[in-house]
Amino acid sequence: MKIYVNKSISGGINLKGVMPVSYVKLDEFAKELLEYIFNQNNIDYKDLINLSKCCRRFYIVCQNDHLWKNKILTRWSCKLPVTLSYRSLCEELHVVDKKLKFKISVIARKFYVPNTFAENIIEEELQDFLTEKDKKIDILICALITLKNSCELDTKYYAEKIYNHVFYKKLKQKWNDAVTNDSLLKGAVLISKWCNPNSFVSRKTIENQIDDVVSLIKNTGVNIDDISQDSSLEQVMELVQAINLIVYSKMRFQGNSDFYYDIHNSFIDLVLQRRTGIPISLGVLYIVIAKKLGLTLQGVNFPGHFLLCGNAKKDGKEFKFYLDAFNNGEVLTENQCLERFLPDVSRSNAQRETLFRKAQTKEIFIRMIANVVNIHRHWASLDSSSLETLQSSLELMLLLSPNDDESRLLLSRIYLHYGINFKLVVENLRYLIASSRRFDSNILDQLLLQSYEKQNLTHNQRDPKLKSSCENKDVLYRIGMVMRHLRYNYICVIYGWDNECIMNEEWKMQMGIYNLKHKDKQPYYNVLVDDGSTHYVAQENIVQTKMERVINHKEIGKHFKRFNGNYYEATEMLLELFPEDQMEADKHFFTEMQD
Repeated sequence: MKIYVNKSISGGINLKGVMPVSYVKLDEFAKELLEYIFNQNNIDYKDLINLSKCCRRFYIVCQNDHLWKNKILTRWSCKLPVTLSYRSLCEELHVVDKKLKFKISVIARKFYVPNTFAENIIEEELQDFLTEKDKKIDILICALITLKNSCELDTKYYAEKIYNHVFYKKLKQKWNDAVTNDSLLKGAVLISKWCNPNSFVSRKTIENQIDDVVSLIKNTGVNIDDISQDSSLEQVMELVQAINLIVYSKMRFQGNSDFYYDIHNSFIDLVLQRRTGIPISLGVLYIVIAKKLGLTLQGVNFPGHFLLCGNAKKDGKEFKFYLDAFNNGEVLTENQCLERFLPDVSRSNAQRETLFRKAQTKEIFIRMIANVVNIHRHWASLDSSSLETLQSSLELMLLLSPNDDESRLLLSRIYLHYGINFKLVVENLRYLIASSRRFDSNILDQLLLQSYEKQNLTHNQRDPKLKSSCENKDVLYRIGMVMRHLRYNYICVIYGWDNECIMNEEWKMQMGIYNLKHKDKQPYYNVLVDDGSTHYVAQENIVQTKMERVINHKEIGKHFKRFNGNYYEATEMLLELFPEDQMEADKHFFTEMQD
């Protein structure tokens, strides 16, 4: 490889006053200059591999591990696993990347097979990945995070599916440890990770932040050496005052009264970052801090307000006290708790025992998750992001509390809204119909019918549909076209069609099909709606429209590869079902828009 270098470096100007130019070989450059050149972003890791094979000098320059680290960070946008050699890590990522792309093509085809469960497909295809050690899993996750950011809708969709499967599978294994070992901090961190899979939540960082708080408390000079179960009330209160001084007065942690239902109040990492929270998140933080200082506190699932309970000796007798972490660590007695939080409730001894019962660690986790669920159900705007967090929170709730029928029903409704996991929806609804008396059986039956119908819409077609066939002559629109509903004004994209309505009579009556001009004797279209739902709509109710951005639907990548600005380009599997649809798309698009 040769470049031009100014001849004046070696001296001399020619007769015309122009400095002569000579050729200098790239391999004659100083090592530092070569490293600088090789480190440029337009030279990727594959180029670096090829350069290292050119000559011995380039090979030596390419041994700089810093170069490989930069190439990895440029190609794979993720937190890197710990490694001794970034070149080796780069090679592993390259191999995993190739394998993943092949696996995605296999998984994509299997997703179109009727009555298959997505999780089972992913588990089966990724078996060789999932049986690897933790480092290999971290490399897989790193590759998946990059693929999730792909511009190709189908690659992004399946990478997201696989990532979530691997991510939650890993967290489920950690949950067993958190519950078994009563690790309150570990569980709180896992809740934050589970509900925010796209955010980086580091347990180590959180532990370091808490250790910093503990160090500040120790620096107040408070005596913690003699703190034990037999400590006097005076000793314990001295420690409580020191904790409150640092946490609330110096660091200004506080209960978020103004924005109580802000979802960020529920996650331990954000509580530490924003220094505000709700009773249970601040309470968990207080318990962890106190434990590191030798003081054992336990949570109390008091109605409407999570409290902390501790024991000390007063006049030689056992004395029980309560702490309100939401209100600056205020110390309360049982009567004060009742007067403040349940002023109108009778106070029999039996009721007191129930109200002030110490919560098990698992019960605290369940209450924390219940808070997240309730905030999303009643207070948060249910946009796509909130609905996804609600879905993951309900899945976690059922993992820890499998008999929670209300969560089971709500999760089934969300799956139906998205048009996913039909097999699981049917299982859940059948279980609720058979075992639960809490819900109206008519509502459950209606949901079950809806799930069967949506499942039929998804899987009823196996043979290709040709627009050129006589029976399909009235079908005006094609898969991939962006449409607007004339009555409800929502934007959607077509991913399937029938030459007439294929739903049963009960559905037709329920949806008012016979009130339409052409009733059920007109083409009907399967559409993905911008609010995340799926619908089956009559041809007379929709018209073609334009949309500049990609429709916000979780399943868009299952059916389409990309949006070209005019229409959605179908995946190979969808084109096999509608082979003629997109052959005409470019030809007719502008004509139809003008018409």
